[in-house]
Amino acid sequence: MPAEWHMWLHHMRDEPPTVEETEGVGRAVKPFHTSNYTGDNSKRYYPPGHFFNPKHINPVNSQKIKPFDPKNPIIDMEQVANKEK
Repeated sequence: MPAEWHMWLHHMRDEPPTVEETEGVGRAVKPFHTSNYTGDNSKRYYPPGHFFNPKHINPVNSQKIKPFDPKNPIIDMEQVANKEK
C-alpha cells in the first residue's frame, strides 16, 4: 500500500491522496521478476548439505573415515595418540 493511502486510511490526513501524489515518478517502476526454477534441474536451488547439491561431499568418501587395514592394525591406544601428534 502506498504511503499516501496508508496515511489517509489511518486518519493521519484528512483528504485522500490526489492523482498527482499517487502517480508519482517511482510508482511505475516494478522489480524484475525471476522465474521459479523448480522444474529445471540445472537451475534448481539445493541447500548446502543437500544430497543433490553439486558441491555436496559424500561422508563415505571423505578423509575423516578410513577403512580398516588388516596389514597395519593399530592395537595400542598410545600408538594412536603418538601418530596424531
